Amino acid sequence: MKRRIACSVALTIAMFAGVAVFGQIPGMAPPKRLVGWAKVELAPGESKQVEVPVSRDRLMVFDEESDSWKLVPGEYVVRAGTSSQDLPLKQTISF
Repeated sequence: MKRRIACSVALTIAMFAGVAVFGQIPGMAPPKRLVGWAKVELAPGESKQVEVPVSRDRLMVFDEESDSWKLVPGEYVVRAGTSSQDLPLKQTISF
């Protein structure tokens, strides 16, 4: 019997911990967004450790008032998993 290779996707989602700030500042991005991903090929029953780099610019939002990209200071919750509904890994970072 031929073994099949399956593909899985590792997603990284970032959320600004101060969700209240979104909506109060014009032009702010939604509080939850995709900031990284990696396609992974797996054989049946195989697992792999995957690194999904997230550059600082992926966390920036466009400020219409200053016509520039800005990183909102504060805490960000970065979560990772296989879908937006399955994000078991979590790390908090601050800027």
